[in-house]
Amino acid sequence: MARKKPKGALFEWEEAMVTAYYDERCHEVLDPLYEKFTAWHAGEVTHADLDAAIHFVHREMQKIYGLFARPRSQVAVDVVADRGWYERWLAAHPLPDDEE
Repeated sequence: MARKKPKGALFEWEEAMVTAYYDERCHEVLDPLYEKFTAWHAGEVTHADLDAAIHFVHREMQKIYGLFARPRSQVAVDVVADRGWYERWLAAHPLPDDEE
């Protein structure tokens, strides 16, 4: 029998926070790779440069996967621990007043 997901404003807020954090971490790693591919396509970097970038990004994405493959509650604790990111998120997305 499948477990039911908890519902409510706080759950949805936390889910959105974790999703936004995941998106930002992925962009930090993948955007430079996109730029490297663009430079390679334009003949500005070598195949070896691109290959090294791909391997670097693969290792970094494994770290991100490891962080986000854990239970969501543990991930949320780590997101909050990234104080700079969390404070920016909280300023734009205040905690919900109460559970609905």
